[in-house]
Amino acid sequence: MAASKIDEIHIQNFKFFPEMKEPIKLGGNHLLLYGENGSGKSSIYWALYTLLECANKTDVNQVKKYFDPNPNEERLININCPTNIDSFIKVKLDDGTDFIVSYSDTSIMGNQDAQESNYSSDFITYKNLLNLHNFAHSKKIDLIPFFEYAIFPHINVTPLTYKHRTSGNLSEIWLWIKDGLQKNIPKNGKLRYPVKGQKSYDDYNDLVTRFIQRVKDLLTHINTEGNLILNQKFKYNFSFSLSLECQNYGTPPNGEFFTVTKNEFKPPQFQVNLSIPLYESLPDVVKRPHSFLNEAKLTALGLAIRLAVLERSLEPNSKLNILILDDLLISLDMSNRENILDLILKEYTNKYQLLILTHDKNFFEFTRHRIKKLKQTEWEYKEMYVKYVSNIPQPYIKQSDTYIDNAEKYFHLKEYEIAGNFLRKEAEAFCKEFLPKKYHYTSEYNLHELNGLISQSLQFAVKSGLDKTLFEDLDNHRKFVFNPTSHDSYEIPKFYSEIENCIGTLKELRNIQNEKFCDRSEQIEFTLTDIRGNVFLFEINLEDDFRLIKEPTKASVISIGMINYYITKNGIRERIQHKVESIKKMYESLYAKSDQTMPSDFWDAIIISKSGNQLNILRRF
Repeated sequence: MAASKIDEIHIQNFKFFPEMKEPIKLGGNHLLLYGENGSGKSSIYWALYTLLECANKTDVNQVKKYFDPNPNEERLININCPTNIDSFIKVKLDDGTDFIVSYSDTSIMGNQDAQESNYSSDFITYKNLLNLHNFAHSKKIDLIPFFEYAIFPHINVTPLTYKHRTSGNLSEIWLWIKDGLQKNIPKNGKLRYPVKGQKSYDDYNDLVTRFIQRVKDLLTHINTEGNLILNQKFKYNFSFSLSLECQNYGTPPNGEFFTVTKNEFKPPQFQVNLSIPLYESLPDVVKRPHSFLNEAKLTALGLAIRLAVLERSLEPNSKLNILILDDLLISLDMSNRENILDLILKEYTNKYQLLILTHDKNFFEFTRHRIKKLKQTEWEYKEMYVKYVSNIPQPYIKQSDTYIDNAEKYFHLKEYEIAGNFLRKEAEAFCKEFLPKKYHYTSEYNLHELNGLISQSLQFAVKSGLDKTLFEDLDNHRKFVFNPTSHDSYEIPKFYSEIENCIGTLKELRNIQNEKFCDRSEQIEFTLTDIRGNVFLFEINLEDDFRLIKEPTKASVISIGMINYYITKNGIRERIQHKVESIKKMYESLYAKSDQTMPSDFWDAIIISKSGNQLNILRRF
């Protein structure tokens, strides 16, 4: 049975949200939300996290504290909201179920549907992944705090029983271990700790031993699945290893993972250590990855760990499966954002209700276009800003229209200046998505303004073998529609016509399919024979992120890019070439000089070196 989805989110007097005027409506769809800094975007993240987290609490005061009208250090109510307004969080599911939590309503505690939903959902924010960054360079990374907060609550294992309590959740079992042994055996009127051979001691020792084995099993799973995600799906060329270190005071059976005397108890000490067994050409274990890997690679590593845990924690019969990503990919460059975003959109939308939150408007627009290219329709697009009511800040949430939608709206309202401004934004967004990242910059490494982006797009299209007509039309619009200083010199009828034509041009440009084709450092090759019988092997290293581009009704093309290629003649490597090249033109030029026994179509002749497959296998459209 398919899991339910969130229909509405109700937040009142919680963090940035004051008195609730209307819910956030999702209608069972996924959510892509842009929120400017300080607008309360992350309050949505924390509201849903808190709601589901409360389902697994066993102490009612640990729930009430978040919503307590009386001051305490852990309450999360809005500081500007009157204390007579109830603080609560509620989600309404599309099957009619409500999950709610407040100071007066703690019925979510022990709610099995909510508990399973909490285990099966995940909340990932950029700040969570900073756990891999925030260590002194002189120290090893210990991920136990990260696991305690972000991993254990979502992992169910074969249940354990301790002190008449049974649980299969690693977080709850971990709390039992942290509670430790208690003084409970009166002797001469005094309490003392149990010692080896007594039941409570042996039960605790058994609990610790079984917990260790379950954590080791979990780490084995993460090492296996996480590295597959990191290497094969994220396309990073390094691997990681997690290991459990038990800082025990002896080795069982002669010693234990803790020490205890009649009057003293030292609890077990664990570390989850992270190392990089191999990195590129380095032969030794990298024991301090945070000193060696850059921020983007550490972020990708952390995300691979979290996604590996998701594969383990998904409950097939849970009421609700949500995956919330808050500013997750901001430290990655665009090519790696594209890889990871496509993975999430393609593999997780059928398992989870996704909520993607970001304060980066360019990433918001980029993600929206990726979703539309994948022809996914079950999405809500919203924008979030700060508004002031009686000088008190609060969220303002609205449906998000595309730049083209807004341009058309104001065009029909005869607000041509405003329409032109939205068209300028759309043109800039298109060019940045169409062009590989390096074409965004001038020779002085400054970002191109719109004029430069359009010029670069025209040149890139021509060199890649695309029809230049639409790009020339875009360049013509640059001189008038995108140049506000020229508007006063035109009459309204011509202005009307220019805006209308520009809308049409940008809509047609958006019909061009454009995806990453091969990763940088990929190698391809082909073999040709000349009329004298000499055999030439061309081994090509791709030094750019090549694009696969298709105009409607036309064949797919591969964009130009920088390549290195080696030429081997009759088994002897002769020379290396380094240049910007069209792979198609390169092959066709060399093919014309050959004996023409190989296929004339480069798609069928060129081989992917690593797999041995024809290049044609990568042609998705």
